Amino acid sequence: MDKDPFDGMAYKNDANGVSLCIVYENGRVQCTDIYVPEDVTEVRLTGCEEIEMLDTDESFPNVTKLIIGKDIERIQMANSLFPNVREVISESCWFASGKYIVFQFLCDKDEIFLSLENTFCLRPDEILDLKDINGIDDYALDGCMTTNLINTEKIQTLGINVTDGSAFEDMDFGEDGLLKTETLLFKIDASRDTINIPANITAIDFDNVMFWNMQKAIINNINCLQLGRYGLSDTVVFSDTVRTKDRNFSEIKEAHSSFLTVSKIEVDIHNQDFKSIDGILYSKDGKILLKCPVKKTGDIVIPEGTEEIMENAFFQSKIKSVKLPDSMKKIGAYAFYQCKNLKSVDFGNGIKEIGKAQANDNDEYVFSECQNLKHVVFSEQIETIGLNAFVRSGIESLILPKNIKYIAFRVFAGCAIKNLYIPSADVFIGVDAFCDTNDITVANADYLPTGLINAVRGTVFSDVRTIIRITQNGHSVYIPRFLDVDDIYIETSDDIITMNNILKFTQENKMRIFDFLISENREYDFCNILPDMECNYEELMLILKILDAKHSNSVLMRAAVLDRVQKTEKKEKTKENLSV
Repeated sequence: MDKDPFDGMAYKNDANGVSLCIVYENGRVQCTDIYVPEDVTEVRLTGCEEIEMLDTDESFPNVTKLIIGKDIERIQMANSLFPNVREVISESCWFASGKYIVFQFLCDKDEIFLSLENTFCLRPDEILDLKDINGIDDYALDGCMTTNLINTEKIQTLGINVTDGSAFEDMDFGEDGLLKTETLLFKIDASRDTINIPANITAIDFDNVMFWNMQKAIINNINCLQLGRYGLSDTVVFSDTVRTKDRNFSEIKEAHSSFLTVSKIEVDIHNQDFKSIDGILYSKDGKILLKCPVKKTGDIVIPEGTEEIMENAFFQSKIKSVKLPDSMKKIGAYAFYQCKNLKSVDFGNGIKEIGKAQANDNDEYVFSECQNLKHVVFSEQIETIGLNAFVRSGIESLILPKNIKYIAFRVFAGCAIKNLYIPSADVFIGVDAFCDTNDITVANADYLPTGLINAVRGTVFSDVRTIIRITQNGHSVYIPRFLDVDDIYIETSDDIITMNNILKFTQENKMRIFDFLISENREYDFCNILPDMECNYEELMLILKILDAKHSNSVLMRAAVLDRVQKTEKKEKTKENLSV
């Protein structure tokens, strides 16, 4: 053998004549080629961080044992490179010792996840023992000629086209239209309309198992819902053997992607935990609406007796309207999130709280991003509208209930509500609840609702050029969003704000306000605000100077100021005459 088998490239020689071609690629030290003498049966992989030999034509059939050095962190290697290896010894913390190459890492629950990377080329009479293996990676079975897989029950994931190049590739479908082992589903017969998913299936090849092309899928175990990463079939049937593992129905909450392609859910009449009403999944007693299929359309009437809509229940569904029963008590977080076709909600006469008032991990978002929901009428018994409940929905007008007590943080942020009426001054309003609403009328009282100023002041995403008009007791005040409204609270010891507090604040900042309005050429706002401001002769002259300095051509603003000047001069003359 030549001293340099890799034409001048860096390489590492082992004592038994094995040479590894070493390169530096993308900040990593890689082995991209290898030379093994014919009489060598044991190879040590070392001297680099990564083995990159997936697309190689080399093959060393006499090698039966691999040693993975402690410096190896990643192996991408064709099974055909060492087809007869049957023993792997790992000195690396990233790989396990055994019969195959198995990558190991800590997963979210601080448990070790074992991923099968290479099986080498097992013969048809050999057994592939997958005890404790959690996943099979891409190309791991390429060249593997056995179909005798045992101990597969812990496998949760299968790589891309995992059966390519293996004995499974040429196998026929079973009578059930499936190509599978006891727990692994590799392919389904795409010519069938209905598929029955066995209860013990734990993992599928997502590139070959396309449930979403089927008319109907029958599931026999609640865990089958986790197999629909890209959606199950048009109709999903829960057989009588499907049971929930806990009364919170967490498996349904976590399986949203499985319902992306579903328009109807059916349930066997003998099922003990679930039932279907109008193609929607409910708990057996009918008290909890669990899941509406994403592709379901039309008008939904939830039956009396239903008390709860579960978290994510209508998430992204195509429904047009929904009517809640008087028995309804609770709507979960994200229940109607991104229902972009939803135009109408009838809240019924039962529910008192839309979402939650206090912060939690979910932050609610019950009707958030329902872009076609333009007009909302809240039933009179509703007392609380929870966190982020209607954020970025399409609401342009709404009618609040007279007994409303709590409007939480950012409830209507991103909603261009016009002419909002708040029917009670005895309501708490959270920060940024109406940060994109510019015209608000409050029921007559000696004070404004607690939190109103911070509710309308705006966020970093709000247009600071806008001006808020607040009307109460027949009087209006105007607050530009660019002003820091914290000063309004300085003179109030109990956070109770009155119209006089706001009027005083705007009076103190009037020259900044007029400067802003002139710079933005806001004629309408200027002419509305000017009559409410107390301005003496000198201040009016200063406003005229600002108009000149800003080169404003606004006839309306100049006329409004000159009219005030004339009235002020006339008023001063009258005072002089009376004093004489």
